[in-house]
Amino acid sequence: MLKLKITGEKSIQIIISKGIYDANGLEVIDKYEIPMLQIDLINSNELFMGGIFYSNDGVSVHGKNKGSVFNGSLTDEVVSFAKEVELMFEYPAEDNLGKRRK
Repeated sequence: MLKLKITGEKSIQIIISKGIYDANGLEVIDKYEIPMLQIDLINSNELFMGGIFYSNDGVSVHGKNKGSVFNGSLTDEVVSFAKEVELMFEYPAEDNLGKRRK
């Protein structure tokens, strides 16, 4: 189990029972190996946060290699875009804990 605590003006805690991570980032994928959440500490002043995010306005997908796309609904175009987002880590997680893709 991974516990991630982010502090600042507000403090949040994320508990993940199954995922892959290292000292500077974490990634949660779905059963199709689409990244649902990616957090990567680039340096002490830069944090990348990507994945699939839902809001009242629709769905947005953010990936380092792909940029971002926003749509009012989860269309085939959005799913196709999400499948092209590069994974940060090697899988399966059980055999590659903390091993990043090059």
